[in-house]
Amino acid sequence: WRDVASQLQAMLNPLAQQKGLELQLHAASDMPKYVIGDKLRLTQILTNLLGNSIKYTEQGKVELKITAKSKSANHSELTFVVSDTGVGITKEMLDHIFDRFTTDQKGKSMEGTGLGLFITKQLIERQGGSISIESKVKEGTQITVQMPFEVTNAAEGITSGMSLLAEQAPGALRILIVDDAPFNLLVFTEILKKQVSDAIITTADSGQEALAILSAQQFDLIIMDVKMPGMDGHEATRRIRKMEGKISTIPILGATAGAMPAQIQQCLDSGMNDVITKPIQKEKLLEKIIKLTQHLAS
Repeated sequence: WRDVASQLQAMLNPLAQQKGLELQLHAASDMPKYVIGDKLRLTQILTNLLGNSIKYTEQGKVELKITAKSKSANHSELTFVVSDTGVGITKEMLDHIFDRFTTDQKGKSMEGTGLGLFITKQLIERQGGSISIESKVKEGTQITVQMPFEVTNAAEGITSGMSLLAEQAPGALRILIVDDAPFNLLVFTEILKKQVSDAIITTADSGQEALAILSAQQFDLIIMDVKMPGMDGHEATRRIRKMEGKISTIPILGATAGAMPAQIQQCLDSGMNDVITKPIQKEKLLEKIIKLTQHLAS
């Protein structure tokens, strides 16, 4: 959990500082030294929640508090409380906050960073956890996540296995996955979680959301679904290539069920660097990721 907290601070502090916000992370003094759990998923979940808090807070602070409650000698329940001094959420919106799509009073998506609360809730519950939200308009929001972990005395308990990408780039690869199908997002995440050492994965379920995320966060690679409602992968890629600075040069791996040469060429013409066809093959996916990120090792 210490590694996760450090990653969150390093990744989100710049975003908070840009808005003049204070980002605080606190852990109880009686926390277990090591716990065994899904490090990638935990980082993904908390990045999404903290990122949303930063997005909807204009002044004040965003805070993460971590506490532990012992369930037995070898098990503990960790509680993560994300709170902010932001715009808050109305009672009517709270009733639908975990729906597939949720918008604020101005029609803007409330799933602005990372996974969105719909999939975040699914990921938490799949690991035996729970999430709840309390909020008051103009006062702020508090989100509580409770998740079970196995306690260990050895650091090896949280060390991931050898990654095919372990020596390809310094530090953790920051990967944005864009796909409108929750199942596809989970497939990509499961593969990368097991094979890419310390990957920091963010997901978006539309081209529009991907563009919003890219304006606030930095990435080393984008995996872009080609066929999506509204703004498809081709249009999203063309817009990314027109964005300012390093964003326009991020490698983009297209994902498509169409394997015809003309369809592959259309992906390349729109600005994608390479294409992988569905159903996704783990070995082929990792091969293409290595190819597209090998420049980071130089």
